[in-house]
Amino acid sequence: MTSFALSLRAEVLKMRRTRAVWLALGAPLSVVCLYLLLIGADAIDPAKTGWVQTSMAMLGMWTFLMLPLYIALETALINAVDHEARGWTHLFALPVPRGAIHAAKLCVGMALVGLSSAVLAGGLLGAMAMLKAAGLAAGEPLPWQHVLEGVTRGYGGGPGFIARPPPLRLRPGRVGAPHGLGVPSSTFAT
Repeated sequence: MTSFALSLRAEVLKMRRTRAVWLALGAPLSVVCLYLLLIGADAIDPAKTGWVQTSMAMLGMWTFLMLPLYIALETALINAVDHEARGWTHLFALPVPRGAIHAAKLCVGMALVGLSSAVLAGGLLGAMAMLKAAGLAAGEPLPWQHVLEGVTRGYGGGPGFIARPPPLRLRPGRVGAPHGLGVPSSTFAT
């Protein structure tokens, strides 16, 4: 096995039962729950606005408000596993190139962003189908393609947050510049 494959396998094993995985499931479901709460409070009426406009509002909230915060917290949780008991010093003492370690962390981070994007798409489409079946929304077809396209565009902005230069990522006091570069990359991708 290559050093990258070994590093990736180790990262996947370290992520089992961590808060980062639970966050990948919970953050997009919170957006779906907010969507249902807004419909219940009559703040959004899918019958008047239509599915495409409603899904654009929810995807915009995810992409511009939640996704940058989610990726920052997810990256911190991924790196916290190695910061406990000074695990970085042990990792960098191993005969594995540092680039392989950072690339494996990037792949795990992007996989978690992909998981959260899939949960968001499934949750939004499931909520829309539930509202349509209950007769609370318009009879037009669900915007499957629009939702999947919007989620994919939001996913495209993820590397700008996660792939920060390693010296900036490892020092907790220096997060302004990397996140300052990540926000425009996420906005540009959408």
